[in-house]
Amino acid sequence: MRAELVTVTCACGRDFQPPARRIAAGRGKFCSNACRYANASRPSGLKYELKKVNPTSFKPGQKPWNADPEAVMPDPWNKGMQGLRLSLRTEFKPGNRPANWKGDDVGYFALHAWLRRAYGEPGACEHCGATERIQWANRTGQYLRDREDWLHLCPRCHRRYDIQNGLIGITAGRFGCAV
Repeated sequence: MRAELVTVTCACGRDFQPPARRIAAGRGKFCSNACRYANASRPSGLKYELKKVNPTSFKPGQKPWNADPEAVMPDPWNKGMQGLRLSLRTEFKPGNRPANWKGDDVGYFALHAWLRRAYGEPGACEHCGATERIQWANRTGQYLRDREDWLHLCPRCHRRYDIQNGLIGITAGRFGCAV
């Protein structure tokens, strides 16, 4: 589908054809950047000044690479490289971890983010059946990466559970924050 072209006369007197959507957007008034810098002015009245011509801009007579719909696209540089080893030194190896890897010594928010990734968002409260504002609640206070160490609880049941099982303050002691 080709864009509808409109014939416009530039300030330099040359006719050119920008797409109608450029005219509707308030652009497409000048035939080239050089002409725009020579004839446009800012709202403050200052004139634009061209410091250097962009060496990568199109020259008269050049056609863009996609101008011909029949043209065959060149193959991408990485065609056929799937599964190809580029370097044994940079390849991921099991057991290699980034320098900032904390393992089980991870923080409160990172642990809860891991829970959501590994087990999804918690569903209904396991005590009262509520479905609003459900949280992951730790069962033992050890914060293990084990599904059996976690419950789905609403805030009210979560608070009650922590009080009944003596888990209040465990978070502040383990993670150094009061959440």
